[in-house]
Amino acid sequence: MLKNAKSKDLTPVAIERCERYSAHEVREAITRALSHFGGISAFVKKGQRVLLKPNLLAPATAEEAVTTHPVFIQEAAKLVMEEDAMPFIGDSPSFGSATQVATRAGILDVARKLGIELVEFKDPVRIKLEKRFYPGIGPVIDRAVLDADVVISLPKIKAHQQIGYTGAVKNMFGCMNGKRKALRHVILGHRPDYFGKMLLEIFYAVRPAITIADGIVGMEGEGPRKGRPKQLGVVVAGQDGVAVDLVIGEILGARQEPVYITAARELGLGPESLKNIEILGCSIEEVKSKDFKFPVIYPIGFNPFRLIKSVAKDLLMRIGY
Repeated sequence: MLKNAKSKDLTPVAIERCERYSAHEVREAITRALSHFGGISAFVKKGQRVLLKPNLLAPATAEEAVTTHPVFIQEAAKLVMEEDAMPFIGDSPSFGSATQVATRAGILDVARKLGIELVEFKDPVRIKLEKRFYPGIGPVIDRAVLDADVVISLPKIKAHQQIGYTGAVKNMFGCMNGKRKALRHVILGHRPDYFGKMLLEIFYAVRPAITIADGIVGMEGEGPRKGRPKQLGVVVAGQDGVAVDLVIGEILGARQEPVYITAARELGLGPESLKNIEILGCSIEEVKSKDFKFPVIYPIGFNPFRLIKSVAKDLLMRIGY
């Protein structure tokens, strides 16, 4: 594997070790990862409003590894604040509200301690793209995402029952509001290639300035929600989401690539393979998981009746039943 290569034709991705969620160790690992790209000051300037976009999939404790760990979010937020910028946390969970998920995971406590805002994504905006990646419904992105000066993606490295594993690219799916995500599963379930291109459209519409992936403790097995915590001991960072996810897949030992990686290659987005990536920091061999358990892969599509049931349940909760 290439390490510390200097070719301008290679896409850089940084890997750093971190074994525990101690604030000091997490801060050091994130700082080292960002140092390969010029540090946090290369992405954040004084006075900017900075969206920290974690994975807030569903209500769960931090120890269950369903969400980005609160200490990981905390230390990223502190680095942003030290640049005299204004971080805020936002997401649109697949299950429950951002407040519910953040409360259960301890992320709301972090936001309150630091005096930063937790934003519910509930103001959808349909955006126009100069170039569409597939002939389907165009992306709908929350206004809070579009109004941010900078987006920093903080995904959790997890196995995923529908695409194998998840990291940088799919984390931006949470910038789409509520049940629209489930609707995309229903509409595009029979076309995995379109589903992959849809994820890429959202990622490139948002264009996070940097992805910093929480792989200190990831999730293996029946992820992204019902798997088992898995000690990985890594932080992976990069500006190109496809490159970051190719590296994550190699660290995990994936034998099947997510549909959006295949789609990216078809569209000419991101590096074609690991040969086109410059690894900075630790080598993949130093951190490679030797026994990561991947899930049985299920179809991408959702049963439409499941979506209807979920919408009805949310409506009843809002009106007090």
